Amino acid sequence: MFHWFRKVRDVVAPLPELTALPDMTGRSLGMDYLIAALGENKEVPSVGDVVIELESCSMGMTVRRDTRHRVVGPPKQLGYGYSVPTVTADSRSDLLHVFSMRRHTKLPRTWVLCN
Repeated sequence: MFHWFRKVRDVVAPLPELTALPDMTGRSLGMDYLIAALGENKEVPSVGDVVIELESCSMGMTVRRDTRHRVVGPPKQLGYGYSVPTVTADSRSDLLHVFSMRRHTKLPRTWVLCN
């Protein structure tokens, strides 16, 4: 119902910092993150948004790696969905799939990708 408000807020909100959230490495995943990993995403991040990629340990309870990405280009249509080109803080290019990416519940223009 309020999707239009979220789009307006994203236009007005400044670019988020890569360090807006503390590093999650070694911490446990909360319910917000576990629920965010379920289902298919219908939204697409825009240029300048931050994507926090959380890679869990083999048991899926703690974060093994926390990688911060900045979206640098428009989304690309693939046969099964969208992907966005990103660059990490250490200038590594990557192409992230939007399927299991979710917006952060409190920070505008910030997305979480649980792997």
